Amino acid sequence: GQTVDEAVDLLSGDGFVTAGGDYAGRGEFDVALPGGGSVRVTRGGLATSGTTKRRWLRAGTWQHHLIDPATGRPAESPWEQVTVSAGTCLQADVAAKAAFLLGPDGPAWLDKRGLAGRFLPADGAPRLNRAWQRSVLDTVAA
Repeated sequence: GQTVDEAVDLLSGDGFVTAGGDYAGRGEFDVALPGGGSVRVTRGGLATSGTTKRRWLRAGTWQHHLIDPATGRPAESPWEQVTVSAGTCLQADVAAKAAFLLGPDGPAWLDKRGLAGRFLPADGAPRLNRAWQRSVLDTVAA
């Protein structure tokens, strides 16, 4: 996330940088979302963390890179992917990982911090926290 933020700072005009599910831009750009759809990002960063990309099979069991600090093992979560919008890509990246690790408590945790989150469970139907819903409604109303 921080590298993406720093790379955008090197741009002389409008443009964007994406890397590994992280986005930061200068100007307005439409960004595709996991599971379909898109969102227009006008400022700040957007980051997605999940288990669909960085995973591997070990002894017949799927492993991934998001580790539960309590067990030291790949975390179990109802979410396959969590996307967060924040003031910077680094903030969005850290928050997306935390919301994923918090499982069912992730949406409320983001709401307490005023961060918009989109949660994609295994069934593929996105679930939006209150902050994301408000941001979408504000955009539609404008």
